[in-house]
Amino acid sequence: MRTFLKIASSAAAACLGAAAALSADAKAPADLVPCAYALSEIEEAMGAQLQKMDAADMTIPVGRDVGCLYSIKGSDFVFGVRQTWDSTRPPGKGAGKAMPGYRAIPGDPDGAMVQADPGGGGSGELLYVRGKVQTRVFWHGGNLGDADGLARLQLLRRVP
Repeated sequence: MRTFLKIASSAAAACLGAAAALSADAKAPADLVPCAYALSEIEEAMGAQLQKMDAADMTIPVGRDVGCLYSIKGSDFVFGVRQTWDSTRPPGKGAGKAMPGYRAIPGDPDGAMVQADPGGGGSGELLYVRGKVQTRVFWHGGNLGDADGLARLQLLRRVP
């Protein structure tokens, strides 16, 4: 019985540690992961079975800029994530007031905002800031309406 409790306690601690690591803020530019989402996470939130990931990773004068485009061969649906570490960003400063064309999400802990294609073309973006990292998560194409797509973007875990 003691062995079972020890194993169960260890497993619970490991799960909590893993969950904390997934939601932890990036402490350094090297902590950013270009393809921050697994294909299965995007499929669950967006309802699309993506097949391909194309990563980008650039060092910039103030930090690092990483991103990933996820796509389906033969489809116009594209999902992307872009994270920019900016060493000049004051710590704890959110995205601030909504930029032109964006709508702030009331009560969002990261000060997130969203925007959709004004022409109703089936695309949108979620933008937020955590620590020194600005993150943009977006989709374009497919059969998602703007309101549905924006709601689905908000279901994804926040990175970093």
